[in-house]
Amino acid sequence: MRILVIIFLLLVTYGYAQIETIKINKPIIEESTYDGSKNFVAEKANFYLGEDLYLIGKSQSLQKWGYSDFYESLKSSNPYKCCSESSPYNSNYDLLFGKYFSVIDVIPNDLTQKYPSIYSEYFFKLLEKETMDTLYYKYNGKFEHNFPFIVLKHFNYIKDKHINKTYIFGTTFLRDNFDLNQNKLKPKIGEKWIVEDLIIEEENFKLVFVISNSSGIKTIVDYSVFEYNDINKPVLSLSEYNKYKNKFGEKNWNLIFEEGEIRIGFTEEMCRFAWGEPLKINKASYGDQWVYDDNYLYFKNGKLTGYN
Repeated sequence: MRILVIIFLLLVTYGYAQIETIKINKPIIEESTYDGSKNFVAEKANFYLGEDLYLIGKSQSLQKWGYSDFYESLKSSNPYKCCSESSPYNSNYDLLFGKYFSVIDVIPNDLTQKYPSIYSEYFFKLLEKETMDTLYYKYNGKFEHNFPFIVLKHFNYIKDKHINKTYIFGTTFLRDNFDLNQNKLKPKIGEKWIVEDLIIEEENFKLVFVISNSSGIKTIVDYSVFEYNDINKPVLSLSEYNKYKNKFGEKNWNLIFEEGEIRIGFTEEMCRFAWGEPLKINKASYGDQWVYDDNYLYFKNGKLTGYN
């Protein structure tokens, strides 16, 4: 028995002696803090890890080309759900359009790992939610126009931010719109519109809000108009609209918000609301010159004294 124990210990010791360790260099990927405020996060590809994606449709003229950058496996160039009508290198449009995917891994390519400041290419390992297929999508953080998905967290973020909220649109912005029955709108100054829903329109497959007024008339507007950073954007919340109408006076405010017009004596703030931020401001002893594409505004002591 003692001999057997010694032999066993020798075998165990010998077995342990064969085990080696090696340090694995992990990809340099930031920990996700994705809040859904943006649909495209550029180089921060790991923000998509664990997120659900919806594959957006394409306009009719582009459908024959299908979808690019979807692959059967990480090491294969074979397109997933081959092939499109006009390209053997792309995925079939009808087989992918409208599908939901979960991002189960984010894998940087070799160049991105080596030169992260120059390259931003990753492979998303995806799980197709209906068939439970696994596939790969090549993501490039440099080109937003190539990103074919709507991130569900972003979709819900936008909905939560705007649904059931009341807004005022400039009449010049809405005057070319049609209602859902294809009747041309007749917008009124200061008219209130409530955001009812966020949908994808079926012609160009863009996200749009359905808005309605007190008469029950409904129309759609591109959701991105709410995200403009310009001070002279064509839509304001009801509280913002009333704030500036009271501050500038109703007559002046209608000129500014509805027509984008200015008048001698307007303050710098009023002119910014009407025309937006200038490209450049030249300062001189006699006052300031604001430079726009084809116009100049002149101020003295913060008041508009002339323009051309």
